[in-house]
Order: sequence, then structure tokens, then C-alpha cells
Amino acid sequence: MEKKDLDSTGRKKKILLVEDDALIALMESELLQGGGYQVVTALTGEQALEIFRSSPDLDLVLMDIDLGPGMDGGETARRMLAEKDIPVVFISSHTEPEILAKTEAITSYGYIVKGYSETALFASLNMAFRLHAAHQELLKKKSELETLAENLSQTVNKLLETQRELLNHQQKLQATTEHLEATLNSLPDLLFELDEQMTIIDVRAPRPELLYRPKEEIIGRRISEILPEDVSNSLQFALKEAVESGQGELDYSLDLPTGTRYFEATISRKGENRPGQNRFVALVRDITDRIEAQLEQQKTEIRFFRLFQSMAEGVAIHRLVRNEQGDPVDYEVLEVNEAYTRHTGISREQAIGRKASELYSSGTPPFFREYLECLETGRPVTFESYFEPLKRDFKVTAFPMGEDLFSTVFEDITEKKRAEIELREREGRYRLIFQNTPLGILQFDRNGIITDCNEAFVKIIGSSREALIGFNILERVRDEKVLNAVREALAGRIGYYEGVYQSVTADKVTPARGFFAGIFDADGNFISGIGTFEDFTERYRMESALRQSEAVLEAFLDSPSFSFIFLDPDGAILKFNRIANQRMKGILGLELQVGQKLIDLLPDKFKSSFTASLERVRSGEQVRVEREIPVAGGSSVWYEFHLAPVYASQEELLGVFFSAEDITDRKKVEESLRQSEERFRTIFEYSGAVMLVIDPETGNIIDANYRAEEFYGYSREQLKKLNINNINTLPPDRIQQLLSQARDRQMNYFVFQHRLASGEIRDVEVHSHPIIFGDRKYLLSIIVDITVRLKIEQQLKRGMEEKQAILRELQHRVKNTFALITSIISLEINRTGKKEIRAPLESLKNRIISISRVYDMLTPGERYQEIGLDRFLGDVSQSILKGYAAAGIELELELEPVNIEVKKAIPLGLIATEIITNSLKYAFGNRKKGEIRVKLEKLDDRLALEISDNGAGLSEDFFSSPSSGLGQEIIKALAEQLEANLEIKSRPGQGTSFRLTMPA
Repeated sequence: MEKKDLDSTGRKKKILLVEDDALIALMESELLQGGGYQVVTALTGEQALEIFRSSPDLDLVLMDIDLGPGMDGGETARRMLAEKDIPVVFISSHTEPEILAKTEAITSYGYIVKGYSETALFASLNMAFRLHAAHQELLKKKSELETLAENLSQTVNKLLETQRELLNHQQKLQATTEHLEATLNSLPDLLFELDEQMTIIDVRAPRPELLYRPKEEIIGRRISEILPEDVSNSLQFALKEAVESGQGELDYSLDLPTGTRYFEATISRKGENRPGQNRFVALVRDITDRIEAQLEQQKTEIRFFRLFQSMAEGVAIHRLVRNEQGDPVDYEVLEVNEAYTRHTGISREQAIGRKASELYSSGTPPFFREYLECLETGRPVTFESYFEPLKRDFKVTAFPMGEDLFSTVFEDITEKKRAEIELREREGRYRLIFQNTPLGILQFDRNGIITDCNEAFVKIIGSSREALIGFNILERVRDEKVLNAVREALAGRIGYYEGVYQSVTADKVTPARGFFAGIFDADGNFISGIGTFEDFTERYRMESALRQSEAVLEAFLDSPSFSFIFLDPDGAILKFNRIANQRMKGILGLELQVGQKLIDLLPDKFKSSFTASLERVRSGEQVRVEREIPVAGGSSVWYEFHLAPVYASQEELLGVFFSAEDITDRKKVEESLRQSEERFRTIFEYSGAVMLVIDPETGNIIDANYRAEEFYGYSREQLKKLNINNINTLPPDRIQQLLSQARDRQMNYFVFQHRLASGEIRDVEVHSHPIIFGDRKYLLSIIVDITVRLKIEQQLKRGMEEKQAILRELQHRVKNTFALITSIISLEINRTGKKEIRAPLESLKNRIISISRVYDMLTPGERYQEIGLDRFLGDVSQSILKGYAAAGIELELELEPVNIEVKKAIPLGLIATEIITNSLKYAFGNRKKGEIRVKLEKLDDRLALEISDNGAGLSEDFFSSPSSGLGQEIIKALAEQLEANLEIKSRPGQGTSFRLTMPA
């Protein structure tokens, strides 16, 4: 097992103890030496620095914070750590957060509060040593990791470079493989791999129907087992040729289900000749079309001459003419058909045997460059040209015939050209309309695929033209109404769509209307479809706004507060809402009816005034009147009536809008407000408090009462000419900010300094609240002079601070005294070996520690006479358990938060100390495990403290026995002092329970 007090060489660890109290230093030194440490003691910070610098073998510094006059513990530790990394553990009776924070900023190896147990001390020292060792190990590991990271970085860079090279090679290999695969896939030929015994090893068949048997039936079998004997023999002969020369060829035919097919095969040996082990690749091409073409050629030649003569197009056969150097310079006519004469006016006799340059009198052979291109490329050439000698447009196609022969087919397209020019002009006009119309236009085929569209349609859909061309409406559009409209067009009917269209190719929603129609030929076959789309977003918005407006108007007309009646220009009722009819029945006992004159329903005394009001409205005025209307029971109601003209245009009067509002409650409120204003004025003038009315926007003083005149020394008229900035000593921008806060009710209580007319500055308390006059919001400010009160409060505050300083000093001295007493008792305990002497000293030490815990928890302040009983009992219980080093005994705490007076907390702490100490001494005997339970709960107006164990229990005569000891006497006496009810329950083998119940 590791010795905590020895270093790695087996030497005892050396501790520098810095403590200004010699007696405490002596006790702590003996305690540390008893724990197996070497100890060097210093009584001042300066002495500690000298020892530290002259003793390089120090392992730890145990530092008191208060070292008397001179350098304190914090500064001493800071200087030591600046010279050497060494664990420093602070020891002090201070528990203030600021002291703890100060030491934490210096080092964080530990902080021990005086009054500690031996177990806690040695545990803290061991933890400090472990933390320091871990810190040193961490620094070492960090250095090793940095070196490792640098080496790893270089290795990774090399690996990445290698990886890039491999990836580049892999990409090139993949590209080559893909190219080869694509080449093979593009070949229409059959590809066989064979061995020298003509066994088929592999087959690639882009057209499986060309195989004599299915692929799966021929792989692994010999050709002689599959193909007819004559074909097999021919292939075997070609294979032998390939063995010898590397390549063999043959042609053959097979009768397949699709008919007779003709093939040519090339067999190539793979690599060098290795007799008996050669592999071959056979490339087999279907030449059926070519063979059949050759067979047809003979028939074609017969038909050709007939066709040649009967063709509507002019046809001529030519031969190229070369000079002595072999260069082509002209061509001659070998044969022409009858249509040639019709198109050119040149007879067959005139044309045959003539050179083109002579025949057409052009000096150079016409279209010579195009015909040379045809012969050189071996491909037909088609072109259109205007032939000046004949004044005609021709479409000419030249075909190569081999050996400098070529034929030309030409068609007179003069009329067609004229028609095309006219068509292009018309198409240009239509295209201009197509592209510039505000309507979206699309063209689609029989499958519903868009083949063209204009920019207006692209804009409506919100996509791009590229995304729309090729778009299949029938497959991709989800709007059923659009699909139905397109289907109608495909069926020969006009399809119509109107709605809000959700674009498929773009995230756009467009209100649109569209028509779809099909174009059919004379036989009823569908040629193309046309769709026109109109974006009516603005109309849709207007309609939506109109619907919303109508809904709002309808809701407005159904108002439960206002009566609405719409009259025609003559006063006849056109429309009314429900509340208007209800009020008419409730007040006058009549019902409104459309078409009836409203004046006929009114009481006689209102008819003349209504007629006059109606005339004013007809002339363009708006009329507002208030009327008091008597009702049954002798009471009356007030109504406010509005009459306004409604025009269809600027001059045409559509009708009169008549509205009525019950303002009976408002009239009552106005009367109440009038009375309230009178009361407010009385309070404002005669309350005896200083009052100002201030405009929060400008800061101007609007009004002031007579007490304000007396306080500020200004007359009321003078105050009403001042701004609050003239009185308040704060900067104007800050005053304006606070006025806004008071106006918005964000803050209504302030403390300011106000300047009087005499120049004197007074401290004032201001209560400022918003009030409303008319349509304006003002601040009513009540000012209280608190100058004298503030002076008294400052005096009281200074006195309180002085008392708290004295209390902190007294508390510190008491805690030091407890620490001194505990140290003296510990010295006596360490120096005596007699158990009968050590036991009472240990009990006395625990009692003193229990009392000292109270002072550890006291915080000077408003409630310094109280402490948290739950925290206090928890600390005391844990401290006793650590002091006894009872490793197998578990402490269970159930403590409700309770604050209690110090004078009650001390007796409770002593009682808990006695009970827990007795449990640890006697309850468990030689048992390795046990449990002590401390429970604190608040029961209405009483407190209950229960301490129990699951130990051996007490005998029935224990409490009556005179040997029960001083501890039991202390418990009973303190319980009586607290006016607590003490219950003790114990049975042998089942543990003991102490329960105190006392007033809260």
C-alpha cells in the first residue's frame, strides 16, 4: 500500500508550516509529525521566505492567511510560487467568500478551516500532494504530446501525399476502364471468348435475338455441340488460321426464329501462340442488311431506270473531268431524265457528252465545289441555290457513285421559295405577337409534353424556359383542373382552367386563368395543342380584398354596439342590421322594413329635424346630432346619430348612411368625469402635498398647487413658465428619458435633487403617474422633501457599518479562541496514552467544535442572529464522523431548510454532538458497517429533530443507571433549556432513536 507521507525515494515528505500563533503552530507541528511528516515552522511571512529559499527539499507549504503585522499569507504564497512550483495549502478561520476567492486566485491546492479534524487535515494534504503530482505529470505529458503531434503531422503529410498520388492513378485507371466498357457497350456486334477446343467461355450479346441458343445454354459448351455442322466446321477452320497467324475470318448464315441471318466473323488470338492454351476473341457482326441489300440491288437497278425516267425531279449522272496532272477541273453529263429537260429546257441530246462549263454557258462548272465535296467525303450533299443562267431556285442533292461518278437530283423550288418567304414573314409577325403578348402561351404535343412557350408563360410559372421545354403536363402536374383542361383539348374540345396554380418546377403560387385547344388535320388527327395563360394576380388580390372588405363590412354592420341603416336619396330603407331593428322595437315598438320611409317611424317631435338633416346630407354635408329619447318607466336614453352621403361617382348620390350609437353610458361617464375633475381639483389644491403637472414631451410645468409655491419659492404663474430642467439638477437628456419612463408606466418612483428659487438644493422623493386631460397625456408628480430623512438614514447606515465591522472582528477573535482551545486539547490528547483521560478530552473537543461551527456560519448582516440549522447540523454530523474515522459507518441526512436563532442552535448542536458521539462509541462495537440517520423537519409551529442508529441498542435499565454519564445529563439539561420534548426509543439489537420536539 502506498505511503502518503513518503516521496518516491522513501524520504519523509517535508512541510513548511507558516503560523503566527506559536501555540497553534506547536500543536499543528506535533500533529503533522505524528502523521509521518518532517515539519519546519515559520511565524512570519518574511521568515517563511528565508526558509523557503534555503530549503530546496520542501514538499509542501501549509500557510495561515493572517500572519500579524508585515507580509500576509497570500502575498507570501504569491512570492514563493513566483520562484518555484510547490503545492501551497491555506489554513485559516476565515470563511468569507472574498477571502476564499483571493486564495483561489493565488493557487488551488486546498483551503482548510481551523477547527478541522485530523482526518480532514491529512486528507487535504494527501489531496494537495496528488494534485501537484498530477499537475507535474500533466506538464510532462503535454510536452510529450507536442513532440508526438509534430512527428505525427509530418507522417500524416507524407501519407496524404501518397494518398493523392494513389488517388490520381486510380482515377486514370477508372477512366480507362470506363472508356473501354463504353466502347464495348456501344458495339452492336456479338463478342465470344473461346479456348482452343472451341469451348465458349464468355459471351457479350447486345442483341440476344441473334444468338442461336440463349446465353445461359451456350457458356461452357463447345461450338460443335451448338451450331450446325457446316457452320461449326467453318469456324474450326478459321480458329486454326487464328492459331497460326493470329487472326481468321469467315462468313456464314444461320436460320434463327426471326428468319435467316447472315454474319461475318473475325477470330483473333489473345497474346502469343501457346499451343493447347490459347484463348480467342470472336467478333461476330450481323451483315443481313448488307447481303439483302446486295440481293435487292439487282432488282433496284431495274426499277431504278424506270424510276429515273418517271421522277418529277430532274436527275443527271455526271463524271468528273481531270486535267493532265490529274486535278479535277470540270464534269460532263452522262445521262439525264425527262424531268431534267422540263426543269432546264435542255434536251437529252444537247446535254449528254457536254461539259458543264460549256453546257450552261457559265464559263465555270456550276456548283463544282459542292460536287467535289460529295466525291471526296463519299457522302451526299444537299443545298439550295439560285441558278442565274436559268433564273430559277433549285434544291440540289449530289450522290457519289464511285470512280469519279456522281448523280445530281434537282428540284425547281422557285415557287416554294416565294411561299417560304411569305411564310417566314407571316411567322415573324406571329412570333412577334407570341413573344410580346402579355398572355402566357405554350405549345404541347399529343402526350402533353410542352414543345414551346413564350417569356410571358415562363414569368407566370416562375421557372426557366429550359425547365419547361420537355415538361410533361399529364405526368407531372398535380392540379386536377389543369389536367382536365388539357385532356379536353386533346379530345377536341376547349379546356378551361381558373384557379391558384402551384408551380411544379418553381416554388411559386400564381392566380391564373387558361384556355387549352387542340389543332387537328383534315382527317381529325391531333397535330399540336395550344394553351394560353393569363396571370390575374392583381385581379385575384382585388377580389380577395373585396371579399375581405365585404366580410369586414358585414361584420361591421353586425356590430352589437351600432345601429346601421342605409337609405336611398329619398329616405327609404334599403338595408339595416340586426341591432338597429332590435333597438327600434325596444324603444319605439316598431319594426324596420325595406322600402319603408324612415321618417314615418320616428316620433313627431323628431320628424322636422330629421327632414332638415336629410336635406343637408343630400347637399353633401355630414350630420352629427345627439338626442335624448324618453323610454317607458320615465327614464331616457341618449343616442348619437350620424348621417353621411354615399356616392356612386363624384356627382351621383347613391344613398344615405345612417348610424346610431347608444351613448347613455358615455353621458353618465362624462357627468362622472365632471364631478371627478372637481374632486381632483380640490385634492390637487388642498391635499397639503407639493404637486406639479408636467408635459412629458416637453418638460414644461403645466400647473402647480399652493404647496409647490411655498416649497419652491416661486409664484404659481412663475412655475407655469418654467421647465422641469430649471428645477431638476440632472442633465436634460436624462430628465427626458425618465419623463418617458414615467409616461409609459415603466418607472413611477424617483429620488432627485431639486433647486429652489433661493438656489438651495433639496433632496426630494417624486411619485409621478400619467393622467389624461382631453386627448393629451400629462404627468402628475407628488414631491416629498426627504433632505432631513436622508441625513438620518446616512447616519444610521454609518452606525450599522461600524457595528458590523466590530461584529466581524469579535467573530474572528471568538473563532481564533475556539481554535486555540481546540489546539490545547489536541496537544493534551496527543501527549497522553491513557484511554480514560483521552475519552473525556475527545468529547470536550467535539463539544467545542460543535459550538465553533455556529460562528463559522454566522454572516454579519441584517439577520446575523440567525443561522441555517440544516447546514449547521449537517456540518457538525459530518465533522464528528470524519474525526472518528468510521469508514464503515454511513451518515444519512434528511434536513429541511430551517433558520433558527443562534442561542437555540448551539444547544441543538451540542445535543447532536453527544448523541452521534455516543453512537460511534458504543452502538456498533466490532461491527464494520452501520448507519446513523439525522432528520430535521418543520411541523407547523414546531421543529422535530430525530437522531437514530441501527446499532446494538440500549438496555432497559440504562437510563435509570447512575453510569449513564455526563453526556446524558447534558442532553437532558439542554432539552429542558430549549423547552423541548425528548423521546428515547431503544431495544437491544434494533438500534436507538432520540427525538426532540420544540417550538419553532
